[in-house]
Amino acid sequence: MVAFPASITITQDVLIPSTEVVRGPVPVPPSAGAGTGADVFLATAAVTISGQLAVAASSGGVVPADSGTVAIAGAVMGIAATAAIAGGSLEVQAAGQMEFGGWAWTPGAPVYVGPAGVLTQTPPAAGFLQIVGVAQDATTLVIALGDPIIL
Repeated sequence: MVAFPASITITQDVLIPSTEVVRGPVPVPPSAGAGTGADVFLATAAVTISGQLAVAASSGGVVPADSGTVAIAGAVMGIAATAAIAGGSLEVQAAGQMEFGGWAWTPGAPVYVGPAGVLTQTPPAAGFLQIVGVAQDATTLVIALGDPIIL
């Protein structure tokens, strides 16, 4: 289950055949970019967001996490598995394997939140440092969010 920062609550009513209503995080089937068995949920984009960016909770939904913005430290929720326009719904993956053919990771090395949510294997020098996972191979990231460290 995904632990959400206190500043955001993502809920949706789900009708069960017995007409019971259940509220809580909305798990979704993984998309083509998300790994099998991944911890994936729906969120509302506060701004237009591209896929494969680190995202963080904000008052209006999720935004690209920016390693230079200390106020975002502690609010990183995962990696955008899909893209969305402002106000649209996107899939966020908080754990598990994510594959993307456009990546060229160094296997075994950590992957960090970078400027504007771009994932990088170069640790930031200012703002905050947060590992989002480890590269399994050149195109596969094993998402495991670490704790942020203020620089």
